[in-house]
Amino acid sequence: MSIKDTVVKQLQEYLEKDGISFSSSSTDVIEFEVTVQNINLEFTVFSSDLFTVSYTLVPLNISQENLEIIYKLMNYLNSNTPFGNFEYDLSASSLYYRISLVLEERGVTYEIYDHLLNYPLFTIETYMPFLNGVNSGLLSLEDAITKIDALIEIPPEDQETKPEISAALPAAS
Repeated sequence: MSIKDTVVKQLQEYLEKDGISFSSSSTDVIEFEVTVQNINLEFTVFSSDLFTVSYTLVPLNISQENLEIIYKLMNYLNSNTPFGNFEYDLSASSLYYRISLVLEERGVTYEIYDHLLNYPLFTIETYMPFLNGVNSGLLSLEDAITKIDALIEIPPEDQETKPEISAALPAAS
C-alpha cells in the first residue's frame, strides 16, 4: 500500500473513531467539517506519497476595503505560528489555514492526524476573535497585536525579531 493510500485510509479511520462525517471526491482528497466554539470549519486534506496538506476554510467574510489590514494581521499571525500559516485565496475570496507535513521522513502515524486536525482547530479558535475584531472595525490592528502578544507571552529576546507590520505590504496606491 502506498503512503498516500495509507494516509487516506488511516485518516478515514481517525475521523470515524471521532464520529466525524467526511466525503472523498477522489482517492487523495478528504473533506469534512468540524465545529468548535460555534465556529464551523471546513477541512480539505490532500495527500500524496510525499506530503499531506490540510486546508481549513476560516469563516470570515472580508470586504475589499479590509483586505489590506487583514493581510497585515495575517502576516503578524503567521510570524507567531510555528506550524502552518494563514493564506488568502484571491480567486475564491477566502481565508484558509494551511498545514503541510512531509511524510517520507516522518512515517505515517496517528500523531500526523492530531497535527493536521488539532493544530488548525486550536490556532483558528485562538486567533478568530482578533480576525473578527479587526475585520469588523471593532478592534484596531495595533490593539489586536497588543492583545495577541499578551496572549502568547513572547519572550523579550524574541520581540526584537518580529516583523514590522507596516512593512508587511506595499503602501496602497
